[in-house]
Amino acid sequence: MWRAIAGIVLALVLSAQSVWAITYDEIPDDVRRRLPEMVLRLVDPAALAALTVDDLREFADAYEEGRLRFVADVQVEAASGPLKPELAILLLQVPRGAPYVESRFVRLAKQAYGRGIFSSLEWAAYPNQDGSVDIHLWYSSRRSSFWAPDGSYDALAGWLAGVRYEDLYYGGENKQLKAAVMFNEEYTDEVNVRASWADNTLNGGHSGYSVAASLRSDWRRRMKFTTNQVNLRQRVARLDTGYSWFGQRLGELDGSLTLGAGVYDQDHFVIAVSEELEEGLPRTDFDQAGTAGYLSLAFSSSESDMSFTPRDGHFYQLKADGHGGAFDFSRLTIDLRRYVPAPNILGYVPPPVCDGERMNIRHQFPTASLAFQLQARMADGDVPYSEEVRIGRSDVARGLPWDQYVGTKLVAGRAEYRFNIDRSGESELFVFCDHAAVGETFDDLESFHTYGIGGVFKVPIYGGIKLGAYYGGSFDHEDSGYGLVFGYQF
Repeated sequence: MWRAIAGIVLALVLSAQSVWAITYDEIPDDVRRRLPEMVLRLVDPAALAALTVDDLREFADAYEEGRLRFVADVQVEAASGPLKPELAILLLQVPRGAPYVESRFVRLAKQAYGRGIFSSLEWAAYPNQDGSVDIHLWYSSRRSSFWAPDGSYDALAGWLAGVRYEDLYYGGENKQLKAAVMFNEEYTDEVNVRASWADNTLNGGHSGYSVAASLRSDWRRRMKFTTNQVNLRQRVARLDTGYSWFGQRLGELDGSLTLGAGVYDQDHFVIAVSEELEEGLPRTDFDQAGTAGYLSLAFSSSESDMSFTPRDGHFYQLKADGHGGAFDFSRLTIDLRRYVPAPNILGYVPPPVCDGERMNIRHQFPTASLAFQLQARMADGDVPYSEEVRIGRSDVARGLPWDQYVGTKLVAGRAEYRFNIDRSGESELFVFCDHAAVGETFDDLESFHTYGIGGVFKVPIYGGIKLGAYYGGSFDHEDSGYGLVFGYQF
């Protein structure tokens, strides 16, 4: 068990670094001139898990500004969960004798809490007369494996409900195991299942691979033209694989590069056709059966303060994929997200960090933020319905029926204001405005504009996760819709 937990901590600390860890002999000359030798000699992964040139430059800045102190003593006064106190100290990089910079400690603590390692974390720093500091810690940690509810609502199939299992650090290392099963209300003989496995420990955590398989039924209302409507059920079986390179410096960007490949087979079933079609109006061929494969290449860059409800940071992704076989088409996907801290309309602000006071890391995050997203998806060729864009869903345009507005081209943007409604940060509301244009060609896109409100609230299960819902309407259509929020917005 000890080795398992140690593997978790090491993988997380390494993944949090922006560049590779260094050895003593690799320290740049400018850092050697700025820092005392006693600090440089602490560059030891066994003592501080992993230090980089950026870390040493941060120590040098603090030393020149008089903010650098050293840890004289560290005590864990209360701990619960699988993370042992010795490893919590290592994760926060405050063993005895280590350099201590208050802003750096808060940042590391926010990263650990934001990634879900801690479900609670409090600390107090007591200064000594010699300029050193004593650290006291109180924390609870989460287990990496858990069962969680998995549910959604479909206009044709009714409620789909099931459970999912996640083990984010299988065997104590950065290996992710996920599986889920879901049943629906209308067609009880149809079961959706999916499973995935990812190993991100290859080459010291700088590359990894993933495998995912799924069998699902997709109920939808396909409107090729206004008078040509068919209710469909599609069964799609998929096998997806990918190999990723992490932390590669491409120009000035840090991110990951992923080469993917997969194969999928699908069949279709016509549930019902509209009365207009039965009166002899033009029909569309809804034959969507066949097997296809694909190759893809994606670059992504992600840095945010929290995994599920980010308030500061970004996510960028650019992906190109080509499909062949029964469905021959190519596609380009662009997804840009930015999270900017903003004033809270209720006046809540993070409290200042003060020596000698017991602080809670949950209170150090921004109490409100603006979130922005720009999306573009462009596909050309024989695109099957299962691969089309459907904008009426939580990841494109909220507040619309999820299965009625489809196409192969999409340009979309959205803005959201999120704010805490209590000082603890366990409950928040958000208001949003989404815009999307979708169609078969860029010359004939139909525009949609929606607005709405939602909330996310922390519930005391699995160490505390956030659940919520939203409701939205359309500015230019009579449609409205709602959805569930499992721990995140976008």
